Amino acid sequence: MDYTANQDSFLFFSAILLGFLIGFYYEIFRFLRLALPHPGFLVFLEDLLFLLPLSPVLIFFHYALSDGILRWFSLTGCLLGFLLYLGTVGKLLLRFSAGILFCIRAVLKWLFRFFVLPPLIVFKNITNYLYAKWKSTVIILRKNRDKKLLKRKKKLLSRYAEKGFQ
Repeated sequence: MDYTANQDSFLFFSAILLGFLIGFYYEIFRFLRLALPHPGFLVFLEDLLFLLPLSPVLIFFHYALSDGILRWFSLTGCLLGFLLYLGTVGKLLLRFSAGILFCIRAVLKWLFRFFVLPPLIVFKNITNYLYAKWKSTVIILRKNRDKKLLKRKKKLLSRYAEKGFQ
């Protein structure tokens, strides 16, 4: 009898630890929701992404530790561990998540400013230079074309003038 009590207590405390880990897994989704607000449909999809991997984890957990028998105290332990996480570490992370997001955004902005923006500026300057050269070339070609047309018109007018505009 003592062996099953030890086994049951081990199962209960393991379930609390699993619930704590589930809380940490949930924190990832909560952080994503704070970082990138999105509509309800995507929240639903995130909830599915949260819950779908949990069912095989819970099934494997019960299969490995209690021979596949679902015990009420192990489910209570999972819930207790999850609530324990949300009440302790989850609250702390929620308080600091705005600061964490600010730091992440500042680092990303710095990376963008020093690694992405300079090549974009160089590319923009090159394209502006090439466009200006192309435009000036087109203008010169149009002026040459217009000069040639003007010469043709003058020749035609001089021929018509020699013939007396007949």
